[in-house]
Amino acid sequence: MSTKYQDQALNFLRRFRLTFKSERVSADCPPFCDGKHIHGDKYKITIGRKGRKEKLTFPFWNSLNDKQNERKRIPEYDALACISSDSYCPETFEEFCNEYGYDSDSRKAFELFELCKQFMSQLNSFFTDEELDALQDIR
Repeated sequence: MSTKYQDQALNFLRRFRLTFKSERVSADCPPFCDGKHIHGDKYKITIGRKGRKEKLTFPFWNSLNDKQNERKRIPEYDALACISSDSYCPETFEEFCNEYGYDSDSRKAFELFELCKQFMSQLNSFFTDEELDALQDIR
């Protein structure tokens, strides 16, 4: 990974006095797994605020390449770039299906929509508007 991108993530964390921790928890499949692809390990990512108890914790799956190379640490950039667009979720299930190509008659798609809405709510509750704007720049 380019240090330019990692530096961007580290600068974001420093600017807003945020902490970052990644911890491998298992090799479980993600909830969106269709069983047809191979993925990396599951990690628990925790972002906190320096000097405060407030934390945001979420699951993150690394790449197969990282798993095969036994990479034990998730770079800050990887996780932040992944969640940079998650502060938005279409308002209705139909819009969600149209935007992301899911079948609107699928229970699994509806469950995924609900998970996305829940995570969006967590992000919007944890980060300030200024932080969310800055997070959008990490891609």
